[in-house]
Amino acid sequence: MILRIQKSKSFRLTSLTLALCLFIDLVLPRQAFALTGGAAQPEFNSFTPVGTSDMVDLSSGDMNYNIPLMDVGGYPLNLAYSSGVSMDEEASHVGLGWNLAVGQISRNVRGIPDDFNGDEMVYENYLKPNVTVGLNFAFQPGAVGVEWDKEGGSLTVPEQDTGSAPGIKASISVKYNNYTGISVSPGLGITKEYKKDVSVGFNANSGPDGLVVSPSVSLHNTSEKNDQRDKDLGLNFGLSMNSRQGLSALTLGMSRKAQYKENTGSKKIKNSGFNVGSTISFTDPVYTPTKRVGMETANFTLNAEPGGIELFGAEGAAEITAYGTVTKVREEEENKSVSAYGYAHTEEAGKHAILDFNREKDGSFSVNATNLPITNYTYDIYSVKGQGVSGTY
Repeated sequence: MILRIQKSKSFRLTSLTLALCLFIDLVLPRQAFALTGGAAQPEFNSFTPVGTSDMVDLSSGDMNYNIPLMDVGGYPLNLAYSSGVSMDEEASHVGLGWNLAVGQISRNVRGIPDDFNGDEMVYENYLKPNVTVGLNFAFQPGAVGVEWDKEGGSLTVPEQDTGSAPGIKASISVKYNNYTGISVSPGLGITKEYKKDVSVGFNANSGPDGLVVSPSVSLHNTSEKNDQRDKDLGLNFGLSMNSRQGLSALTLGMSRKAQYKENTGSKKIKNSGFNVGSTISFTDPVYTPTKRVGMETANFTLNAEPGGIELFGAEGAAEITAYGTVTKVREEEENKSVSAYGYAHTEEAGKHAILDFNREKDGSFSVNATNLPITNYTYDIYSVKGQGVSGTY
């Protein structure tokens, strides 16, 4: 049974694969590519005080040995050895595992070095252009009704009241973005008018962000004082609900239009009016941090409205909209030099300089914002370790 397994093709293929993996690890070890910072200088990795006398580390069992050498101006120097040598440890100038350390002052640079005083920082910015193209197609069907004329004994088309039949508008939007791919968003809108004074609307659109339903109500009041002047006053109310966010927005609006003729026989007409609207959002806006790079955007829009076609009492009107947008980094921003000032020279910075700080919970803000992000200076951290001294500042 064992000989049969060893002679099988699958066993030989598995053995060859394992041998190849072992050979690759011996010739080109993958662990070497996992070193992010590389090997550090051994003299700065460890320090052994001159008074150390324990020859065995009680926690790991490694051997430690300490040899006092001399005093330099009252500062003792010693040669220390530790058997706990790791695989990626480098040998010091006195040997692997040996250390002749007098202590060190290490600096951890955070953000911009504190001693930068107008030093130029060169930014090389590249961002693949963001291209979006889309096509919207909307269709508004309509139909006429017929009724039986009892007196004449025939079918007749009644007079249509524009406010009796609801208006239906179906749409579909296809969009392509080179970052997010293709998305298709169908939509449906229904409008019903009652006695030319009240209009009720309903719109539904589905897209990548979920289903959005928007009911609305419009009130109109038209008055005619005389043959020379007409007035129209309108009020609009609308809601927006998202399948993922719930109730998202409330829209309020008011409009007023007036038309005035100078006299009965004149064709000259004066129009006046205004529109006022407001939107109340019930969802917190999402803030996306922006790059410190100037962008430029180019776009185009094409509209086409094919005429209505009537066929056997049915008609329809279509609307086609094509659009495109391209956003890319400005040419002068691809290579930009900016002056940088560290923590020690903050007060000398100019208007467009780079400063040495970060902001906690950064977000969008305006002149009316009551809470601003907390500023945290990213000053450098120094660590001191030596004979009789140790600390961080």
